[in-house]
Amino acid sequence: RYRYLTCTCTMNVVAVAVCVSVVLKLTSSEQRYNTLWPLPQMYLVEPTGDAVLLGSGFKIEASGYSSEVLDRAVERYSAIITQNEAGRKFASSCANSTTTINKLYVNVTSKDESLVVNTAYNYTLMVDQGDASITATTIYGAMYGLETFSQYSDNGCFNYTSLMIQDYPQFKHRGLMIDTGRRFFPLELVKNLLDAMSYLKMNVLHFHFSDLCQFSVESMQYPELTSALEQYYTQQDVKDLIQFARDRGIRIMPELDVPGHARGMRPLADNNLIQYCTSGQTELYNDPGNTTLGTIQKLLSEMINLFQDEYFHLGCDETVVAGNCTLERITDLESSLLNHIGSIRTPVGWEEVVFNSKAATSKTVVEAWSRHTAAEVIAAQYHAIEASGRHFYLNNKPGFKTCWLNIAPNFTDDQLSMLLGGEMSMWTDNYCRSRECLDAGGTLPVAHWMYDKKYNNIFTQSVGGMIWPRGIVPAGAFWHFSDTVDPTSDSFVITVFAQNKRMEKRGIIVCPDGCVCDELHRCGIPYQQ
Repeated sequence: RYRYLTCTCTMNVVAVAVCVSVVLKLTSSEQRYNTLWPLPQMYLVEPTGDAVLLGSGFKIEASGYSSEVLDRAVERYSAIITQNEAGRKFASSCANSTTTINKLYVNVTSKDESLVVNTAYNYTLMVDQGDASITATTIYGAMYGLETFSQYSDNGCFNYTSLMIQDYPQFKHRGLMIDTGRRFFPLELVKNLLDAMSYLKMNVLHFHFSDLCQFSVESMQYPELTSALEQYYTQQDVKDLIQFARDRGIRIMPELDVPGHARGMRPLADNNLIQYCTSGQTELYNDPGNTTLGTIQKLLSEMINLFQDEYFHLGCDETVVAGNCTLERITDLESSLLNHIGSIRTPVGWEEVVFNSKAATSKTVVEAWSRHTAAEVIAAQYHAIEASGRHFYLNNKPGFKTCWLNIAPNFTDDQLSMLLGGEMSMWTDNYCRSRECLDAGGTLPVAHWMYDKKYNNIFTQSVGGMIWPRGIVPAGAFWHFSDTVDPTSDSFVITVFAQNKRMEKRGIIVCPDGCVCDELHRCGIPYQQ
């Protein structure tokens, strides 16, 4: 908890990457500052009354049907809520309380455990004197209720005598994209990010697994894709990550990025299974004999079956019309692949698939990231995800004010029905061994030396510090944006840093409060090469 935070900045008052913070501790009368994050949709009963005790045998009890996924969530949150009870040193706010919460009852009304785009995450949390309960439509909404309860619990106390929250997400898609097609993300880092996402009520990990540096997922159909790599995800790794994510209410949406950004697939060209454009080995050529098309269709079918998600992302960004890769051939290849995905799943692509190649099918979901907005995508009659590079590319180090964005400004109900939500991204261009993993030439990326496997631990610390606390802000905007919230206010900054501290306490790799972190530094101290 924090009372006030001041920054000395070279850019703006909340630019995390360039400010040094001075954090002052709360006075005893201010210990219960309401730092719940994301902001709930509504308080049916405002938090009132003194803090109350959590019983020494506090227990979470789920009623209704048996669920292994919910049981594991209860186990996790029981540990989180009671983690400070060794020796039971109560905060002064509840040391003399005569009211005790001994049980938190969890009631789930639906047996549907499917995790899809339209999964219900709503919940109601009620605390009244010593009674506490969560009611949710699904087990995933119940998990969010547990997260909210845990944020109000500290040092054997629950911060209020009474409250009632009715909560649900403003948007269906609340995502984080990680770029493993350039620099490999160690499994423990991915799991750490998934844990962090669950604490922020995020529900989609966009897994960008192929790009200019590598194809990072094992293929049984084409094992040569990973045979020369030091690090990649086995198919069992992927299955384990999917289960780990599902236990936290998170879908993993895979992306195989073609026809551009395909340099990581060169082993297939060595075996004459794909062809590249004559302009270079970065973009696939839609050859007249359909060699490239046939291979990528087989690869897509394998990856779709492996990941199992309702959505599959094809990329389709930053293609170049050059040499034998004409616009017509690019469009035909993308259309054929999108239709192939569409026969099994819902295809997704970056904005160029609508505004450049115009290859998007009627089923294609489109991510706006550069020159266009979600509103423009919707105007073109496609479902949209807002992934603005200016606001949500965390590798560009946006400040809090930039990240706190209304992704649906003045949208009509019809427009809102076409907007799935928002997504932030952590691209790893600055960690490539060379510029975009090309063989030679160009200025080396600032953290190029971290590409090596032996620096996995340092890379993990670096990426964690780049994402959090910065990513806490858009996560909140995707759950419940309010234009009455001022991202430059003391209360906003206090709340974000309180959430960062909470996550750090739970083991999340963050940039600690009072620190400056970038690719090469943590708290002003350079990582050692």
